[in-house]
Amino acid sequence: MPSNPNKPYELRNISRIDKKSVKWNSENHGWQVRFLRNRKPISQWFEDSKYGKKENSLKEAKLYRDGMEKQLGGPVKGVKPAVRNVTPENLVGVRRRMRTVNYRSGPQKYPVWTCEWPSTSGRKERRAFAENKYGEDGARNLAIEARNKGVEEYYRKLKEKAIHKAFKAPSNPDIKIWRYMDFTKFVSILQQKGLFFPVVSELEDQFEGSFSKANKLLRPLFRKHDPSSAGHRSETIKSLRDWTVVSCWHMNEQESAAMWNLYARTNEAICIQSTLRIISEMP
Repeated sequence: MPSNPNKPYELRNISRIDKKSVKWNSENHGWQVRFLRNRKPISQWFEDSKYGKKENSLKEAKLYRDGMEKQLGGPVKGVKPAVRNVTPENLVGVRRRMRTVNYRSGPQKYPVWTCEWPSTSGRKERRAFAENKYGEDGARNLAIEARNKGVEEYYRKLKEKAIHKAFKAPSNPDIKIWRYMDFTKFVSILQQKGLFFPVVSELEDQFEGSFSKANKLLRPLFRKHDPSSAGHRSETIKSLRDWTVVSCWHMNEQESAAMWNLYARTNEAICIQSTLRIISEMP
C-alpha cells in the first residue's frame, strides 16, 4: 500500500478507522498500526473503547509504532530515504525550470534552478535560485548546496525522532541544571575533579532502571510478531542494574524548594548549577 505523502510524520504507519456494520449492528473506532517487512504484513489494532477515548488509543498506537520501529530496524514504511550529496553530475532533487511572473505588460519567463527535499512534517521543502541574479552555474551550485544541507537536516531530525523520549536531550543545550548535595559530596567533587556515578542497584529506589508500565503493557504485542524475543528480557534488564551508573541533575531555570527538601536536608548542604552543554562536554 503506497504511503500518503500528505500524512503528518507523527502519524506514519498509523491509520484512523471508523467503521459501522449494519449487518452486525456494530461499530469499530480506533487506530490501526501497520508495517510491512519482507512482504510480511504486521498489524495491531487499538480500540478507542479499550483506552477510554480517541486520544488515549492514539497515544498507545504511537508507543507501539515507535517500539516496533526500533525492534524491526531498517527503513520504515512511510519514510522515503533521500539521496545524499547531490553533485553537478548527479542532480537528484535539483532541476532547471522556467518561472513565469505576471506583470501588467504581460507574463515574463525567467530561468531558475530549483531544489527540493523531504521533511519530517510530511511536506517537501523547496528553494529556487534565479539565473538572472546568480548566473547559470551559480544558481545551480546554490540549489545543490541548499538541497544537500536540507537533506542533512532531514536525517538529523529523523535521528532525533528515533531516540526514545526518555533519552532525548532538550533542544536548548545551555539550559540550567542543578545538583543538590551535602557538603562532603561537594568536597569529593573538588578533590577528585570529577562527578561520582553510583551504581543503579545501590540506589534506594528498587525500581530504578526497571521497565515502565507502558513497556510492560506493550511488550506482549512486540513479542507476538517476533517469537525469538520472548526470552528472558526482564531478567536481563534487571541484571543491568548492577552495571549501570548514573548522575542525577534537576533541570530548571530557577532553584527548587522541593529539591532542597529532598536532597539537602542538613545545614551543610549546597547546590551547584551548570548547563547541559558543560556537563556533556566534560572529558
